[in-house]
Amino acid sequence: MFVIKARRQRIEQIDLLRASAIFAILLVNIFAFALPELAYVNPVYIASTTAGDIWCWVFLNIFVQGKFLAIFSLLFGASFEFLSKQGLYWNQIRLFVLAIIGLLHGIGLWDGDILLPYALTGLLAIKFIHFNNTRQLYYKSIVIYLSGLIIFGSFSYFTDVSSFWYPAENDFTNEINIKIAGGWKAFLYRAESVAQRLIMLVIDYGWQLLALMMAGAALLRIGWLTGNFSLFHYRYVAYWTIPLTIFIQLCSIAIQYYYDWSYIVTGLLGFIINQIIIPVQVIGYIAIIYGFWPQIKNIFIIKWLQSVGRMALTSYLLQTLICTTIFYRFGFFAQFGRLALLSFLPLIWFINIIFAISWLKYFKQGPIEGYGVI
Repeated sequence: MFVIKARRQRIEQIDLLRASAIFAILLVNIFAFALPELAYVNPVYIASTTAGDIWCWVFLNIFVQGKFLAIFSLLFGASFEFLSKQGLYWNQIRLFVLAIIGLLHGIGLWDGDILLPYALTGLLAIKFIHFNNTRQLYYKSIVIYLSGLIIFGSFSYFTDVSSFWYPAENDFTNEINIKIAGGWKAFLYRAESVAQRLIMLVIDYGWQLLALMMAGAALLRIGWLTGNFSLFHYRYVAYWTIPLTIFIQLCSIAIQYYYDWSYIVTGLLGFIINQIIIPVQVIGYIAIIYGFWPQIKNIFIIKWLQSVGRMALTSYLLQTLICTTIFYRFGFFAQFGRLALLSFLPLIWFINIIFAISWLKYFKQGPIEGYGVI
């Protein structure tokens, strides 16, 4: 997610990438909005989980979960390289503003916020990007990414997670009551959740975010994200990376199924395999758009999606407003299974598109993007 000032030439493929990520992330975020927290990572988070809901989780785990957040991370890092001429201090101010927005979003609306972690990680990433050449960024991003997985694996293996992976019934009841009731208890719950996510930023996913941001800057430097490589190159990358990563994940899912989705196999081993696969798979996803850009760029739906991509931050926050209203204010939290929740998506996507198209008829940027924070 990054802003390209009106005076600069837009990279149209990136607008489409951002919109695709915004829409795809909601495929899994809808579970985080509407179901207990564990439903996001555990396919059988309750005993009554249906087979359809389990295989819905499996499909999204293979094709979506973590992949499109990784695309955002790559693009976010690329933004630091793109805006490097603005200076290090200007980018730090930009991230400070984003951190404030993320903190307000996380505590005030939804504890699943990603803006605050992105802003804090970005403050470190811009240092690496500013002081390292392209080759150094590649090597260091690989080391940092793998180091994060080792830290997470070690911490998780030696930590008792039985109360998390197999929660008591009253744990779900408390979460449901707090989110539906709102008020001061919900505020404190979100504040505690945001604090816990910041701890996990150090233990778990912060390392991956940092590495991907660095890699994104390097990919922009060499022209890969500006479309400077041949169409054959991008298509070749997609043809090899996507089938390979899907096959590996199918093997992983088969093992998880055999061991009845236990924490060690699904929550730890399956998660680590997924994280190793993610950078390769998202490179394939990105390569599809660049490789077939001449064929898709003039399709009217693509133009609509690009409007959403031009105001990605606003679109992300709009999704939060819609989902928290439906599932918290109207009391529909924990009332639907995974498959049923997917039926809400077309309406939310439609609102995203209509709002973006309407706004950009009169303004060059989204209402939040106008502040230059993303």
